[in-house]
Amino acid sequence: MSYKIFSQYYDRIFPFNQEQAVFMSRQTDKSQRLLELGCGSGTLCNYLRACCQEIVAIDLEPTMIEQAQSKYPDLSFYAMDICQIDKLPGKFDFIFSLGNVISYLDNDKFTELIAKVADKLTPGGKWLYQIVNWDYFADMTSYDFPDKKVDGLIFKRHYDFGANNTVAFNLSLQQEDGKVIFDQTDTIYRREQQSHIKLNADYGFTLKGCWSDWQSRTWQPDINGGLILSFTSGNKKL
Repeated sequence: MSYKIFSQYYDRIFPFNQEQAVFMSRQTDKSQRLLELGCGSGTLCNYLRACCQEIVAIDLEPTMIEQAQSKYPDLSFYAMDICQIDKLPGKFDFIFSLGNVISYLDNDKFTELIAKVADKLTPGGKWLYQIVNWDYFADMTSYDFPDKKVDGLIFKRHYDFGANNTVAFNLSLQQEDGKVIFDQTDTIYRREQQSHIKLNADYGFTLKGCWSDWQSRTWQPDINGGLILSFTSGNKKL
């Protein structure tokens, strides 16, 4: 999985989201040390710096980290797998991941991540992530997202649902004349809301919030959109 080419267009396809930034700022506290998993080009980190004492951010794609570090040289960015957060120094008061990053982890990796998040959080720390509302797609075999047209570019996304909750996720970017700039298919993993809540509970996390979007609307399984889950850390049950 490499998004080196796509990273050149990232900020045009995913510009700064004011609603997302305001929502996330309300989740923080000025006394907190924050960690973002899958930070992209770092735009949200830059916004949240005013809401905390320190923010650290990681992304698997080195070119995304290069962009982020170039734009915001005084912030801490690292190119690394999110399951390697145990290698980062110190504890964090708030760890979060947005944009369906978590869905790229198979069950073993997802469990590994939750365990490491639990270990890296301070007592009572917050763990928040956003994914696709997989409950909405429960009975589907495939799904095409509406095309997104930006500055002469066409951004396309498609799901093919397979066995064992696997999803073949195709992402492509092309010019209006049809010339393909980027086309890649990755395997991601469909987990419904209750499986997320149960696994987090096994590692001592208590559910504190469940929303569908950045406007804090209550999550509903039959609405096409997102799933935003917020937990606080506690005592591991396993």
